[in-house]
Amino acid sequence: VAVATPRECVADADIICTVTPSTTPILSGADVKAGAHINAVGACFPTQREVDTETVTRSRLFVDTREACLKEPGDIVTPLKEGTIQEHHIVGEVGQVLMGRIEGRRTQEEVTLFKSVGAAVE
Repeated sequence: VAVATPRECVADADIICTVTPSTTPILSGADVKAGAHINAVGACFPTQREVDTETVTRSRLFVDTREACLKEPGDIVTPLKEGTIQEHHIVGEVGQVLMGRIEGRRTQEEVTLFKSVGAAVE
C-alpha cells in the first residue's frame, strides 16, 4: 500500500523496520503507537539517523553491541551528546534478552527499539 508520508506508514504498525542510510530522522516518536516495536538497522554512522530523539527516549532500548552503539550510530550518539539520554538508557544487548538474562518488553503499551550496527547476534 503506497502512502505519502512516514506518519501514514507507521500510524497503525505493530512492527516498524528502518533500513536506510538517512542523515535526518525518517521516524518521529510522536508517530509511533503505544506497544510498537522498532527495528532500526540502517544509519550506522554518527552522521546518520533514522529515528528522532523522541523515538529513542520513549523506547525501551536494546542493541546488538553496547560498545559499538555508544560510538557509532547517530540514532544513539546524538541523544547522548544532547544529554537527552545517558548510557544506562540502553537496557542491554539483544542476546541477553534471548538468553533470558534481561527482560524484554514489560507491558503491552511499552515501545521497544532494537538498534543494530550490523553485528551478528551472539
